[in-house]
Amino acid sequence: YESLSQDEVKAIYEKWITDQYVVDNGGLDAEGEYEIAQQWDGVVESLTNPTKKQVQGPIEWVRIHNLPDHVYFNHSQHVTVGKVECQTCHGKVEEMEVVAQHAPLSMGWCVNCHRETAVQFAENPYYESYEMYHEEMANGNRSEVKVEEIGGLECQKCHY
Repeated sequence: YESLSQDEVKAIYEKWITDQYVVDNGGLDAEGEYEIAQQWDGVVESLTNPTKKQVQGPIEWVRIHNLPDHVYFNHSQHVTVGKVECQTCHGKVEEMEVVAQHAPLSMGWCVNCHRETAVQFAENPYYESYEMYHEEMANGNRSEVKVEEIGGLECQKCHY
C-alpha cells in the first residue's frame, strides 16, 4: 500500500465502509454518505499524526487459525453480541512481534468457554428477548446465565 496515493487508500477504506453500510441498511442514503465521511475522518484521525501524515492501507490478512471445513465460526456473534474481546482467543496481538496462535480453538476449548462464560446482559439489546432470565436475576433466584443455557452447545451451532 505504500505505493498508493492517499486518494487510492481512501477509496479502499470508503468502499469497505460503504459495502458494510449497504449490507446493514439495505442501501445507501444521505445518512449513509454522512456516516461514511465520518468514519473516514475517524480513520484519518486515529491513523495519522503530525509526523505521520499518510494513512496506511489495510493490513493484509494472513490466516493463522485454520478451522476444518465442517466448522462454522461467526466472529460478529462473539464480538458484537457476546462482547468477547479479541484477546480472549487471539492473545495480545497488539504486543506480538510475529502473530502466533494463542488458543487451540479445539471443540473442547470452545465448549468449555461456552460452559464457563457468563452472558453479558447489561446494555445488550440482543438479549432483551430472554425476559425469564432477567426476571430470575432481578428477584435473586439467579446470579448469572452461562452461554450454554441460551443454546450455545447444540452441534449445529458450529457444525454443518
